[in-house]
Amino acid sequence: MSEDITREQQKHPTPDIGPISWWSWRPGIQPRNALVIGGLITVVALLLAAIGLVSLVLGILDSFTPPVQVTGIVAAHTVNKLDGQPHLIVRLLIHHAYTFCLR
Repeated sequence: MSEDITREQQKHPTPDIGPISWWSWRPGIQPRNALVIGGLITVVALLLAAIGLVSLVLGILDSFTPPVQVTGIVAAHTVNKLDGQPHLIVRLLIHHAYTFCLR
Protein backbone atom coordinates (compact mmCIF):
# COMPACT_ATOMS: atom_id res chain seq x y z
CA MET A 1 0.00 0.00 0.00
CA SER A 2 2.82 2.43 0.74
CA GLU A 3 4.21 1.70 -2.73
CA ASP A 4 0.89 2.90 -4.29
CA ILE A 5 1.10 6.19 -2.41
CA THR A 6 4.67 6.79 -3.50
CA ARG A 7 3.80 6.01 -7.14
CA GLU A 8 0.95 8.57 -7.08
CA GLN A 9 3.26 11.14 -5.55
CA GLN A 10 5.76 10.57 -8.33
CA LYS A 11 3.09 10.93 -11.04
CA HIS A 12 1.93 14.34 -9.77
CA PRO A 13 4.84 16.27 -8.32
CA THR A 14 3.94 19.48 -6.52
CA PRO A 15 5.09 22.63 -8.28
CA ASP A 16 7.69 24.59 -6.39
CA ILE A 17 6.25 28.09 -7.02
CA GLY A 18 6.42 29.54 -3.54
CA PRO A 19 3.84 30.60 -0.98
CA ILE A 20 0.31 31.14 -2.28
CA SER A 21 -1.49 34.23 -1.09
CA TRP A 22 -4.85 33.46 0.52
CA TRP A 23 -6.62 36.04 -1.67
CA SER A 24 -4.99 34.99 -4.92
CA TRP A 25 -7.15 31.91 -5.37
CA ARG A 26 -10.32 33.15 -3.67
CA PRO A 27 -13.17 33.72 -6.16
CA GLY A 28 -15.34 36.82 -5.94
CA ILE A 29 -14.81 40.45 -5.10
CA GLN A 30 -11.56 41.83 -3.72
CA PRO A 31 -11.60 42.73 -0.03
CA ARG A 32 -10.95 46.44 -0.66
CA ASN A 33 -13.90 46.68 -3.04
CA ALA A 34 -16.10 44.68 -0.68
CA LEU A 35 -15.26 47.09 2.13
CA VAL A 36 -16.12 50.13 -0.01
CA ILE A 37 -19.42 48.65 -1.20
CA GLY A 38 -20.31 47.49 2.31
CA GLY A 39 -19.51 50.93 3.69
CA LEU A 40 -21.75 52.64 1.14
CA ILE A 41 -24.61 50.24 1.87
CA THR A 42 -24.16 50.89 5.59
CA VAL A 43 -24.25 54.67 5.09
CA VAL A 44 -27.45 54.41 3.01
CA ALA A 45 -29.04 52.14 5.63
CA LEU A 46 -28.14 54.56 8.44
CA LEU A 47 -29.51 57.49 6.42
CA LEU A 48 -32.81 55.71 5.83
CA ALA A 49 -33.03 54.73 9.50
CA ALA A 50 -32.40 58.34 10.55
CA ILE A 51 -35.07 59.64 8.15
CA GLY A 52 -37.53 57.06 9.49
CA LEU A 53 -36.76 57.99 13.09
CA VAL A 54 -37.20 61.71 12.39
CA SER A 55 -40.49 61.02 10.60
CA LEU A 56 -41.69 58.93 13.55
CA VAL A 57 -40.83 61.61 16.10
CA LEU A 58 -42.41 64.39 14.03
CA GLY A 59 -45.52 62.30 13.48
CA ILE A 60 -45.87 61.71 17.21
CA LEU A 61 -45.39 65.40 17.95
CA ASP A 62 -47.92 66.33 15.26
CA SER A 63 -50.53 64.03 16.76
CA PHE A 64 -50.49 66.08 20.00
CA THR A 65 -51.24 69.44 18.32
CA PRO A 66 -54.86 70.54 18.43
CA PRO A 67 -56.73 70.91 15.13
CA VAL A 68 -56.85 74.38 13.57
CA GLN A 69 -60.30 75.92 13.36
CA VAL A 70 -60.97 78.18 10.42
CA THR A 71 -64.02 80.16 9.44
CA GLY A 72 -65.45 79.15 6.11
CA ILE A 73 -68.44 78.07 4.06
CA VAL A 74 -68.79 74.59 2.57
CA ALA A 75 -69.21 75.24 -1.15
CA ALA A 76 -69.53 71.63 -2.32
CA HIS A 77 -68.93 68.07 -1.30
CA THR A 78 -67.85 65.17 -3.48
CA VAL A 79 -66.81 61.55 -3.11
CA ASN A 80 -63.48 60.49 -4.53
CA LYS A 81 -63.86 57.70 -7.10
CA LEU A 82 -60.52 56.08 -6.25
CA ASP A 83 -60.78 55.68 -2.47
CA GLY A 84 -64.43 56.49 -1.75
CA GLN A 85 -63.50 59.18 0.78
CA PRO A 86 -65.66 62.31 1.05
CA HIS A 87 -64.05 65.63 0.15
CA LEU A 88 -65.29 69.10 1.02
CA ILE A 89 -64.63 72.28 -0.90
CA VAL A 90 -64.47 75.05 1.70
CA ARG A 91 -64.41 78.75 0.96
CA LEU A 92 -62.35 80.38 3.68
CA LEU A 93 -63.56 83.63 5.18
CA ILE A 94 -61.03 86.16 6.37
CA HIS A 95 -62.60 89.44 7.54
CA HIS A 96 -65.81 88.41 5.78
CA ALA A 97 -64.20 88.33 2.36
CA TYR A 98 -64.00 85.30 0.09
CA THR A 99 -60.33 84.56 -0.52
CA PHE A 100 -59.62 81.12 -1.97
CA CYS A 101 -60.90 77.56 -1.95
CA LEU A 102 -59.40 74.86 0.26
CA ARG A 103 -59.71 71.28 -0.91
